Amino acid sequence: MISRTREKIKRILLTGSTGFIGKRLLYRLDENGYHVRCLVRPPEIVDLKIPLAREPEIVYGNLLDPDSLKAALEGMDAAYYLVLEAVDDPRNSRRSCHQ
Repeated sequence: MISRTREKIKRILLTGSTGFIGKRLLYRLDENGYHVRCLVRPPEIVDLKIPLAREPEIVYGNLLDPDSLKAALEGMDAAYYLVLEAVDDPRNSRRSCHQ
């Protein structure tokens, strides 16, 4: 029997879908029938090696921009926040500092 909570949660916003854990969660959500909207920073892409049953909706934005975050959350029932860090300039990230 499916719980009432699960019946109601069908549209998920996923941040961090380009990362190791986020990509795996995207596949799991798809397997379980959820509609997934992925929030990614331009110019990143969600590179999927194995096709999904339902194509995720891709929206571009920045977690530091309240308007893009509000737009990404519009119509969603739940959200997963799997972002290592949010920076206003990708050159200031820890990743770029270690290269």
